[in-house]
Amino acid sequence: MFLKKYSDRFRGKTPVEAGKFAFEVIGRRVTRLALRLRDLICVSFDQDSRRPDRIWRWRISERFVDGYIPSDSWSKLSEQICSHKFDLLGSGLKSVNRQSGINGQTTFPKSGSWLNAEINRANRSKSRKIWQLIFQGPWAANTYTPINWQVDFKSNARWDSRTWYMDVAIGAKLDADIKVPWELARLQHLPQLAISVCIAKSENHDLEVGSVKNLVAEIRAQILDFVATNPPRFGIHWRTPMEAAIRGANILLSLDILHSAGVVLDRAAMEVIEGFIVAQTRHILANLEWSEQARGNHYYANILGVLFAGCYLPDTPEVSVWRAFAVHQLVLETDRQFLDDGGNFEGSTGYHRLTLEMALYGVALTVGFDGEQISQLKSYQKSLLSVRPPFPSSPLRLYSDEERVTPYPQKVREKIYKAICFLSDITRPDHRYTQIGDVDSSRLFKLQPIMRHGREDTVNPAGVISASAGLTSDICEEQNHLDQFVIRQLAKQKKITFFDGKDKRYSAESFHTVAAKFLKEFKESDNRCKRKIIIPNPKGISDNVRFASYPEFGLFLLKEKEFYLSIRCFDPTKGGAWGHAHDDNLSIELVVDGKSVITDPGSFTYTANPKLRQLYRDAKSHFVPRVINCPAANIADDLFEIKHLAKAECIYFGPEGFVGRLVGADWIVERMVVLSSNSIEIFDRTNGAKIEPLHVLDAKHNISDGYGRETKSPICAF
Repeated sequence: MFLKKYSDRFRGKTPVEAGKFAFEVIGRRVTRLALRLRDLICVSFDQDSRRPDRIWRWRISERFVDGYIPSDSWSKLSEQICSHKFDLLGSGLKSVNRQSGINGQTTFPKSGSWLNAEINRANRSKSRKIWQLIFQGPWAANTYTPINWQVDFKSNARWDSRTWYMDVAIGAKLDADIKVPWELARLQHLPQLAISVCIAKSENHDLEVGSVKNLVAEIRAQILDFVATNPPRFGIHWRTPMEAAIRGANILLSLDILHSAGVVLDRAAMEVIEGFIVAQTRHILANLEWSEQARGNHYYANILGVLFAGCYLPDTPEVSVWRAFAVHQLVLETDRQFLDDGGNFEGSTGYHRLTLEMALYGVALTVGFDGEQISQLKSYQKSLLSVRPPFPSSPLRLYSDEERVTPYPQKVREKIYKAICFLSDITRPDHRYTQIGDVDSSRLFKLQPIMRHGREDTVNPAGVISASAGLTSDICEEQNHLDQFVIRQLAKQKKITFFDGKDKRYSAESFHTVAAKFLKEFKESDNRCKRKIIIPNPKGISDNVRFASYPEFGLFLLKEKEFYLSIRCFDPTKGGAWGHAHDDNLSIELVVDGKSVITDPGSFTYTANPKLRQLYRDAKSHFVPRVINCPAANIADDLFEIKHLAKAECIYFGPEGFVGRLVGADWIVERMVVLSSNSIEIFDRTNGAKIEPLHVLDAKHNISDGYGRETKSPICAF
């Protein structure tokens, strides 16, 4: 088992290197066993003593102004959160209150005695004390029913909170989706409740969002509830460091928003919360999702979570080195995870949005550093931190940005600029982004949910785009959106120059030459090797059409107010780690006159339904040209692996359309898209092999409206 799992890692190593690697792996396994034994015997909660005089570093200095406070829909949202009702990942609005199991009643003694059956023996006493705090102090709750943090409330499958975190098997429960309880436990609803406190305290608003006392008590109670029922390193919520990182950032931002409204929690609660954030951060650092060969958005989230902790917690030498490490790694990973054209290296627009959002908040936190924090980047105690990624001795390198210094070099700032352009360009006329590759609707924050048909629109990128507007004047217009306000506050009202003004759009050869050759070969081809599809476009293409090319990511776009055309065309041998990509090379997404004609269906599900997961990744779910019995990709049994067997190249992209070629081992298929005055013409041809039918025209499954939501809209509507 050991050799099978690590065989690829041994390949190419000398005997000495292989022996060293094997020794390291065995050492980590022995260490893990020792830690498991320690946690089963000893209290795993943070045991550091807290000094009451320690000062937290709050960032938000202004209460939300009227221009940013949302409409009356906020009242309904805050009421649902306080009632513990959530609609996550296609669940529909459901109550996630924990059931006591006694005659169906929800009675949970304030003493916490009910926790004896929920918590491992070593942590029960501490958990009970934390639970009791919910009903004590100036922000005490009169009554409170705990949330069932371990349940997938779509399937009602439940995980055991007494399981040591590394013993939790992801995807082991049939039809259960571990992402559902993970999504709830990110606590992204707590900043929304904190915003409700700002509304309740505002003299210029008459929204009924509840009393300040009840709202603050609910925020405090939910945090303490989570801490009490999820001891460090036990249960599913410690299994993946990414989840802990996002959760920590949302807790800290919630407290910051409360502080901006003049609300400070009691000392006892803050000591528990500080201990929890410290424990989570140490856990993240001890379990970083980093490797030399493969790391992606999970690791990026890890280091952003460490940065949030390092920026908010009372300063200590340990916190200072956390901050320096996170800054160092964020700069390196931003450069690594965004390609030169700005697209995300994982081949997914959903993870592009998530990683860009994290990048923007990371930049905001560093831009907002005071003089002391900047100086600490030059001098920190590296010996206080032991992590696997290479971490240099101080100081970190700093760069000039107009009147300030930044750890981000110009190259990385330009990548962030291009990444913002990318997200803006893939936004369709319906204000939703094209779902290329895996899309799990992940966000860092959900400060101002955008509603669509009565539900949160999880594929609307407006929050992230508005966040960029709060950080730079390079690209976006001002927008009245909470993300813009918050990120501006985190950056202490400072701006950063991302780009030097250069821009890259499209370059084209003579379409006439390319098209003439293609059409000649098309005409001469056997009918079994070609097809032609004509899609009406009565309004035609105006002179205002915009072009955008992202050749490294592999996406070419033409768009205007009610027209949108994207063509996927990428070379998997260049850059990128394509585990989150789909078998979609040369696929098309098309919106005509504001109506979707051809749509990438998205992902819909991950581990909860492996068969459906693979179907949404398959070429059969995409509007692609293929050769019969010659697959362009091999979708492995592993749900997050795909082996591409062909590479595509763009031959022409410009005002007249697109021409691209997909080349396999011994076959070629070409696609030409022609924009005529009143139609879009699609020509597909092979180099002599029989062309495969467009299976997507007969697809029984429909477009996924973000993760977990299958709509009634077909992939092709013509």
